[in-house]
Amino acid sequence: MDSSLAKDANFQLGFLYFARKDFPDAVPYFEAALRIDPNFLSALMNIGLAEYALKQPTVGNDYLRRALVVNPKENRPRIWIAQTLTALDSLPEAQEMYQAAIVADSTNAEAYRGSGVVLLLQKNWPDAITPLELAVKIEPENLQGHIWLAQAYSNSGQIDKAKAEFNKAIDIDPNNAEAARGLGFIRKYEEQKAAKAAAAASKAAGGATGTTTKAGAKTADPPASGTATKGGAGTK
Repeated sequence: MDSSLAKDANFQLGFLYFARKDFPDAVPYFEAALRIDPNFLSALMNIGLAEYALKQPTVGNDYLRRALVVNPKENRPRIWIAQTLTALDSLPEAQEMYQAAIVADSTNAEAYRGSGVVLLLQKNWPDAITPLELAVKIEPENLQGHIWLAQAYSNSGQIDKAKAEFNKAIDIDPNNAEAARGLGFIRKYEEQKAAKAAAAASKAAGGATGTTTKAGAKTADPPASGTATKGGAGTK
C-alpha cells in the first residue's frame, strides 16, 4: 500500500476508536501513522489527548510538544499542556505555557482564563484580576469566567465588583450553586460589617452621654467567596 494511503488509513482507524472513547485501541493506530510520517500534526495532537485520557499526562505532553515543533502557530496544544500542568500542580510551568498561548493569540480567552486560574491557585488575587477581566471581555457569556473573576475581586477586597460578577453568572445560569454561594458569603460579610459599625456607633454614643456599652462584633474579614480549584469549582 502507498505510504500516504497507509498513513491516512491508520489515522482514520485511530480516530474511529478515539471517537468511541476506546483510547487503548486508538493509540497503536496513531503510532503507526506517525511511524510513516513523524510530523503528522493531527496524529500527534490526537495521540496526546488519548494519552491524557489513559492517565499518562507526561506522555501526552511530550506528543503535544512535538506538535508545537511541527506547527508553532497551532495554539491548542499549548492550552492542553497548560491545563494538564495545572492539574499536576506544576503552576509556574502552566503559567509559562499560558503566556506563550497569549503571545501566539492575544484574543484567546481560554488562555487568559487559565492564566488567571493559576494565579488564583497561587492565592495571588490582585494579579489574577487582569487576565480574568480580559477573558470575560472576550467571552462575556462564559459562566466560569465570571465566577473566577468574582473570586479574584472578593479575595482582593473589591466587594462591589465581586457582587456584580457573581450576579452576571446568575444571569447566565440562575441555578448556579457556586455563584449563589459566593453571594451568600458576601451577604454574611456585609451583615458582619454592618453589625460592627452599629456597635461602634452605639459605643461612641454611650461614651458621649457618660455611659458605657459593650464593644460590638469583631472586625469582619473579607468574604471567603471561594478560590478556583484545578477542577474549576470554587472552595471555601
